[in-house]
Amino acid sequence: MPLPQAAPPTPPARPIAPKARIYAMLDTDKDGVASRHDYFVRIERAQRATGRTDDDPLVIAAHATGERAWAAMDANNDGVITYEEYAAWVDAEKFDTVCRYALGALFDLADTDRTGALDRRQFTVLRQALGNPADNADAAFDALDGDGDGRIGRKEYLAAIRAYVTGDESPMGDALY
Repeated sequence: MPLPQAAPPTPPARPIAPKARIYAMLDTDKDGVASRHDYFVRIERAQRATGRTDDDPLVIAAHATGERAWAAMDANNDGVITYEEYAAWVDAEKFDTVCRYALGALFDLADTDRTGALDRRQFTVLRQALGNPADNADAAFDALDGDGDGRIGRKEYLAAIRAYVTGDESPMGDALY
């Protein structure tokens, strides 16, 4: 006789820890688990928001890096990542070898003028596509735009996310997530 299946544990309803906040953002349909669909809908949203076509090299790159990231995170290949799986998986090394590339590809989609930096509008489009509410994008942008030039470079964007994920000081973490 099979044992009953327990519902997967979910992160806190109002997540405070960085990993819980990021996981809550990954769970785009808010059903308590981050599914493959949840993960890839973010790429689709960024593609639509930037008006890119399926054959755009940046869209192809975003899907390729997304596939590599998903395969690394969903090690048991069941199509979902529970909060516990995500929290145990993500760390500085995984960010540097997996997440950096997937997030960088999404940044590149939003960089519609190909300057290597996002202005406030591009940043907001990206953050909304990734599942962050628009109402905190301004505060996150201001926190990241340390020199006040109205642009956020790819390197500083990725460094801020890495710092937040790994528990270091992040200028945008609390404002954004």
